[in-house]
Parts: sequence; C-alpha cells; structure tokens
Amino acid sequence: MVLKICKIVAIVLLVSVLALTTVNLFYVGDNTNCAIVVVHGMAGGGLVDKDGNPIWDPFGGELYYKNFFTDPIAMIVDIVFGQQYAKNTKQLLDDILANDPNNLIYQLTSDQDGNIKDNGIVAATADSRLPYGPLQAYKDIYQGLYNEFNDDIEVVLFQYDFRQDNYTSAQNLENFINQNGWDEVIICAHSMGSVVTSCYLAKSQENRDKVRGFMSMAGALLGSTNALAVYEQPEIYIGGVYDMLDQLPALKKVIGNKIDNIVQEQILPFINNMASVGQLLPSMEYAHFLKEYYGQAFLTVNGKEITTNEELMIFYLSRPWARKTNGTTKAFMMDLPNFMNSFFGHENGERYHVTQLVNTFYFAGNGLHTATGATVSGDKTKLYYTSLGDGTVPLYSATIGLNPKDNYNVKVYEGKSHLDIGMLYDGQFAQDLTAAIRFLL
Repeated sequence: MVLKICKIVAIVLLVSVLALTTVNLFYVGDNTNCAIVVVHGMAGGGLVDKDGNPIWDPFGGELYYKNFFTDPIAMIVDIVFGQQYAKNTKQLLDDILANDPNNLIYQLTSDQDGNIKDNGIVAATADSRLPYGPLQAYKDIYQGLYNEFNDDIEVVLFQYDFRQDNYTSAQNLENFINQNGWDEVIICAHSMGSVVTSCYLAKSQENRDKVRGFMSMAGALLGSTNALAVYEQPEIYIGGVYDMLDQLPALKKVIGNKIDNIVQEQILPFINNMASVGQLLPSMEYAHFLKEYYGQAFLTVNGKEITTNEELMIFYLSRPWARKTNGTTKAFMMDLPNFMNSFFGHENGERYHVTQLVNTFYFAGNGLHTATGATVSGDKTKLYYTSLGDGTVPLYSATIGLNPKDNYNVKVYEGKSHLDIGMLYDGQFAQDLTAAIRFLL
C-alpha cells in the first residue's frame, strides 16, 4: 500500500512538472505594449520648479541616501559645512531661520484643506535632474528591475507629488499610463505608492483591466499607526532633529534657540496640511484584523475601545489636527470616510479589498518595533508597539489581513524593514519579486 501511494505521488509530481514546463515553453506573453511601473512612497518623489530645478532635494540629485547609513553624522557635517554643498545648505538654513515666506518649507506647505500651492512646483520626471526621486531614493529598486527585465519589457519610475490627495496622484498615474500607450502594466508600488495604486484600481474597471499584476511592497493598504503618531505625538519624529543638533554643536550654534519656532510655525503645518498623511490613518478594517488575528485593540479612547467605523471617524474628526485655525474641519479629513470606503466592495456576501480584483502579490517586512495601536485619555495619547510589522507599516496592513501561511501571493520577511521591502533590491525579496514578475510575463 505504501509503495502504491508513493508511485501515485511520483506520477502526480511528474505530470505537474511537465505541465509547468509546457506552459513555460509555449506561453509567451505579449510585452510590446506593456511596462513595469515603479511607484514610490511618501516623500520619495522628487519635486522641481517650473525651470526643472530640484526643490525637494536641494542638492540637485547628487547625494545618495545610502551614504547616510555608512556614517550619517559625517555626511551631515559634509552637507552643512563641506565645500561641495555648503552654499546650498547655508541658503536653505538662512531662509528657514529668517522665517522667509519663500523658504523651502513654506513653498511646499499646502493650505489647510490639503491643496498644494499653485507656485510651479511639480513632480520630477525621468528627464529631470531627479530621475530616481530625492537623494536617489528609488535608484536601487529601479536599477534592479531595469537590469533584470529591460530586455523583455519597458521599466519606468512614475513620480507624483506626495503632498496631494492620493486620488489626484492616482489620476496622474492613470494619465501617465494612458499617455504612454501601454495596454497593460505591472505596477511595483512601495508604501504609500500602494495606496495610490489602490486608488487607481478603484477608479474604474478599465484601469483594473490594464493591470497585469500589482506588486504591493510594504504597502500601507489599510493605513499605518505611524500616521496617527505623526499627528498625536509629533515630538517622536521632531525629536530626531533635537538629537541631531546635540551631536552637532556647530550646527546647534548656527540654529540657536530658533528651533522651537521653526518646528511650530513651519515643520508641523507642513506635515499636518498634507492630505496624503491624513489618508494614511488606519481604517476600521485595520482595527478589525488587529483584533481578529492578534487579539489587540487598535484604539481605546477614555477607557472605551473603538469598534465601529462611525466611532473611529468621530474620533479622527474631533482631533485638533483635523481642524483649521478657524475651527472648521479640513476638507481632506471630511472626505476621509469616503476615501477609506472606496477601496472595498461586496461580492457573494463577502467584503473584499480592491487589490483582490487583480493579480496582486503582497510583500511585507516583519519582526521590527512597529506602532500598532494607541490609547487616548483626555489630551494624552500613548502609543503601543509590537513586532508585527516592518517598523513603519504593520504586517496586517501590508497584507490586507491575509494569512501568509494560507496565501501563496503573500511573502513575509522576518527582520526586514520598511526600507528593505520596496527600496532595496536584494536578498530573498529581490528573488521573490523577480519570480512573481516573471510569472506574469
């Protein structure tokens, strides 16, 4: 009996291998009007002025962010005081310290409804001096995919204005694809780029029909507690500025005691007025998956767990950061319920996420210190952290709650960070991403 079973298993395996081999031999995808489109994440796109001069990357695209990992303090000292970049940096600092209305931060700050200024600043393109985003942020992933696939299919990087409403960015992505005449695309999107892609998919069946495959890399598909943290506890992030100054006495002397005013009057409005940040707030689906799979509450307010979408929206819209200085609610916050709901539909009694309507592969990092929830008591907010994520996006958000053990299209990498998954092209992630794209070609 055992021998018979072994023979049957061997025959089944042989037939399976032959079938796969036959498919590989006789199926050749038509890639003549298809492209791999890389879509960056939050703050990962370059911005230029009307003359094409770099704005979001005042160093003209010459610096490479990877150099910061080698010796960040030395790199900062070189930028601030070195011969090559000192002039750029001095002008930038002088304008910020002087509270100049034309300084970089003010130029990039949206109005309180999230509308970007009509001042000629636009997203960079492949022909600009920022072809890979600021500090060449997406050079590694783009070059990796280009080297691997350029003989078979066109590979491009789509840059958008990360400050604006993600649906506006999705419209720009749609225009980009249509204007290039591609009948099909394979989209490789990182972080907030996955949200932009989700907006693109949600816009129309025509868009979905063009997506041969979607590689969601560390995507904040259901939101990120980090977005809530930016609003509720900005000192966690701004604190890094103070820490840097403590390590750079010379720079601290230059800035002096103006840093507090710079934070309050320039940096916080820049962050709080970005529509895209508000659209990264965790949804109720995020809360449900956290509770269902990990037994944890996402948000507790004054001792009561938030369990419905209505309660969640009431909380968000009641916060000081959701309101303008005149007390009315910011437009992008008022639209948040519609924005979150646009990604979901119902079929045969089941609720689905729009990414499930196309061939989507979900890549996620895990095992790092990640903000996953919060408790609010009065005006005090306490974040709590788990190892369920990549340090920025929780695991269940990047995988829309799908169990990696039960889904072949979900890939999880222990100990890999948000940057590792979607910006760097190496290791097992690169192998899996390559294999998934090859499967679709």
